Amino acid sequence: AAGFVIVAAANHLAPSDSIVASTALTVLLATALPSVLGPLDKAGSLLGTVLLYLFFATAGATGGGLAATLVGLGPPLLLFLGALYAGHLAVVFGGARLWQKMTRSDAPDRQTVLAASNANIGGPATDV
Repeated sequence: AAGFVIVAAANHLAPSDSIVASTALTVLLATALPSVLGPLDKAGSLLGTVLLYLFFATAGATGGGLAATLVGLGPPLLLFLGALYAGHLAVVFGGARLWQKMTRSDAPDRQTVLAASNANIGGPATDV
């Protein structure tokens, strides 16, 4: 019922940007009333994870036709993406080392740095 009310309010407040409005309303309500929306946390996390996996599966299922189209572009694209990700990782690990030197503290562990890198490249949803 809470989701229906939030979506209805978002559609009323911002018909052309209802997704942004519903996200903002949800965050606002969860921050203002944690005791009311707290019990929905476990179910919402489970449902959100299942829907993310469904989204990834459907997005990946369409890749078969795309793969045939990219056969000629494969090697140059692979080279470009390899250079792009190598540069990204150099900046991320260099930033972690710079942070260590500037703050005179321990650098973040490799797992934390790679999780942040993954969330940066693929968005937070891919860091499940």
